[in-house]
Amino acid sequence: IAYFPDGYRKAANDPISPRALKHVNHLRRLCTEENTVCALVFVVQRSDCHIFQPTKNDPIYRKAVYEAKEAGVRILPHSVTWEDGEAVWKARMDMNLKDASDMF
Repeated sequence: IAYFPDGYRKAANDPISPRALKHVNHLRRLCTEENTVCALVFVVQRSDCHIFQPTKNDPIYRKAVYEAKEAGVRILPHSVTWEDGEAVWKARMDMNLKDASDMF
C-alpha cells in the first residue's frame, strides 16, 4: 500500500501536511464551478504497491480527500517505474479512501 502524506507534524491534532490539505480543499471548491474538472494525481514511484490510500495517521487529510472525491474531484493514483532512465506511467492503482474504521 502506498500512503500519503507521511511525515512530521507539530501537534497531534495538526495535519501532517497543511499545504496538501489546502490544495485538496481548493480542488473541492473549484470542482463546483461550471465547466471545471479537477483531479488530484498521486504519483507512486514504486512497483511493489498496488493500492493507494490517504494515511490513517492523518484523519483530517484522509477525510478531506474522501470529501473531495464525493464532491467530484477525480482521484488518480498511478504508479511510475523507471526503465532505462525514463519514467514509465503504469495503470491507475486501486484506492482505499474510506473503510469501516473511518469515523466520517
